[in-house]
Amino acid sequence: MAASASFRLRRAIVVLMSAQGRTVRDITSLMQVGEGHVRDVIHAFNERGSTALDLKWSGGRPKAISERVHEHIRLIARTSPVDWNIVAFSTWSLAR
Repeated sequence: MAASASFRLRRAIVVLMSAQGRTVRDITSLMQVGEGHVRDVIHAFNERGSTALDLKWSGGRPKAISERVHEHIRLIARTSPVDWNIVAFSTWSLAR
């Protein structure tokens, strides 16, 4: 099962259990999640409906290096150190 499907299923189970009259404490115990998470899922479902079950990515951390620098690193990595007049070692490593 894909991660997004698993995520959606777990959130749907929380909503279903709530609709069946289970308490937040019961749901947290059965689902092994925190009370805050259960309340957040239920409130989000009440506000947005089934779209609240979907993953909502916030974009993550900004890129540390630009695409131009990244391409330059890839160019160097595809060559041999000897091509750059570096004779101290014969292959690249992550540290180098």
